[in-house]
Amino acid sequence: MQVVNPSQILKHTVSLLTVIIGANLSFAQESIVELDPVYSLSIPIVESSTIESTGRSDWISGDILQAIQANDLTSALRRVPGLTISRYNPVGAYGGSDGGGIFIRGHGSGRPGADIATMIDGVPLFVGVWTHPLIDTLSIDMADSIEVIKSPQPVRRGNMSFGAINIRPKTALVQGHHGGLETSYGHFDTSMVKGLYAFQQDKLGVLLSGSNRQSDGHRDNADGEVQAFYGNLNYAISDNWTFSALASITDSTANDPEPIGTALPITENYQTKNRFYLGKIQYQSSQIVFDLKLHVEDGTGDWLQWHAAPPPPFPSQSLQSTTDYLNYGMKSTLRGQAGSIDWSVGFDWDRFGGGLTETYSISPTNKFEEVYFELASPFAFVSHTIELQNNHSLELSGGVRFQKHSEFEDHYSGQVGMIYKTSHTQSYLQFSQSANYPGVYVSVFGRRPPPWQVKENWRDLDVETVQHIELGTQIHLNNAWTVDCSIFQDEVKDAIRLVTPPPSGYITNIGSYQTQGMEVMIRFQQPHWSLFSGLTWMDSDSSTVPNLPKFMGTIGFHAQRGPWMFAADFQRISSQYVSNPRFGTALQSVDAYQMLSAKIAYTTEGSLNWEYYLSGENLLNQPYEYRPGYPMPGISLTLGAKLSW
Repeated sequence: MQVVNPSQILKHTVSLLTVIIGANLSFAQESIVELDPVYSLSIPIVESSTIESTGRSDWISGDILQAIQANDLTSALRRVPGLTISRYNPVGAYGGSDGGGIFIRGHGSGRPGADIATMIDGVPLFVGVWTHPLIDTLSIDMADSIEVIKSPQPVRRGNMSFGAINIRPKTALVQGHHGGLETSYGHFDTSMVKGLYAFQQDKLGVLLSGSNRQSDGHRDNADGEVQAFYGNLNYAISDNWTFSALASITDSTANDPEPIGTALPITENYQTKNRFYLGKIQYQSSQIVFDLKLHVEDGTGDWLQWHAAPPPPFPSQSLQSTTDYLNYGMKSTLRGQAGSIDWSVGFDWDRFGGGLTETYSISPTNKFEEVYFELASPFAFVSHTIELQNNHSLELSGGVRFQKHSEFEDHYSGQVGMIYKTSHTQSYLQFSQSANYPGVYVSVFGRRPPPWQVKENWRDLDVETVQHIELGTQIHLNNAWTVDCSIFQDEVKDAIRLVTPPPSGYITNIGSYQTQGMEVMIRFQQPHWSLFSGLTWMDSDSSTVPNLPKFMGTIGFHAQRGPWMFAADFQRISSQYVSNPRFGTALQSVDAYQMLSAKIAYTTEGSLNWEYYLSGENLLNQPYEYRPGYPMPGISLTLGAKLSW
């Protein structure tokens, strides 16, 4: 396959941008678009896409999360164009990769370590030792909406910013007391119960929620359970100053059912405990906005596994691997406006890490004492809007982030972009270079005995970087039709990968590879129904990039008539290569699959509002799997009821 170099991409990109802008000018001069009334019915799959100076974001609203009956982050995101997931079980994510992972345009595959971030209110949550997220620690109950960032935004996000998932947390917004209870039951003894209470009066708002989800699983040893508690307090100190405090507490357990035909003396199990706390102070006036966030994350990951086919001198035996981690830090941002110039400056500081204990049933225990890394990064960003004729405008932007690491070399990341706006279109071009540092895990492998050969060589690792270019446009034909399309290219350098024994184990920068693709999303909305369609094509110049299917297609439908609601979606994903990076296994292929899901609900209104619903996944009973040898459930139905007041 011929690789397109950056200069060629730039040439074609500028040409395409010229065509788009010319078409926009011509259309604007010849057409006057009358906007219809705005409808309140949500659009399925991806509610909207926002184009800002820092980049594009796709939004999944709370209404969508209810319509698709999302029970965790993977089920909420699996339909989004450009995203793929992995999992083993209906409830509970086994570990942080094969058994429960999210991948954005192929990024997020290099674990341990992750080049994408999963966040709550802009603060990343991850295992401090392994530097990757755990799905079960990111409760879907707290999500008012979910922001999906598919392209690198290094100035805004910093480290681990090849892509990002940001949960916007729920807050109490309506005066008085409000609450709800919900329960459901379905196939494989899968059950859920959750409750919510919200109180808002004058300057004080409080929201509390709790839930329990559990399932026996569709296969032997595919059972799991997740418990979650969430609280958010908001207080308006004055007209300008506000304070909020957030807490998220999760506990989970999930078994590994193993590939078909595998029999082990033990049932492998992964348990997590996570405590996340976030305090935020904000000042807002007509001239400036100031945010200060202080955050702490404390957790454990307890992994019981079977140490089979071992490197000498270990025999086959059970291994209990217990990770204790502690992350804390601060994020501060000051934003303002001076005429046609918007500016922002900020400073982030993070300290993360922990320790690891490996307890073998026969061999001696390995204890890796706590190690912590620190990362300090100031940043600045500015955008300038030039007003043109016919209410058109051109926005030019750029920014830089400096990253100072306690163990590795300093690094600069940056981005520049432009947005051309008319009354009905936004066309954008963005360049960025983003960096991702090795995590504490490299120190752990450096302390492992032979046949591991990492030793102190981990200190010579380079940061992995991605150079990104993206060109896109968003066209509002009217309030019924919206079209988003984009083309993108990522060139990754010095990607960090783990190579496991035998004969020896080490960590290395694997060199460079390139991915590219294009994406189209169409939204159509009427007063009582709406439609979404998305298509993504992706490719790479390397055969070693997993979780990068060539084609992904999604169609979603949402209708509301009186007390009845109906939602359905159909997805098809082409075959793709996957890997288990924890063990450095070779790439394997999983077949293409398609899935049909739907939900029907009936709501009664009064002093107490009741909703009764029936939802189903894989309604065509198609065989499919996210990982080789791990068949996922056939038809899965869930019956539920929800009470709110």
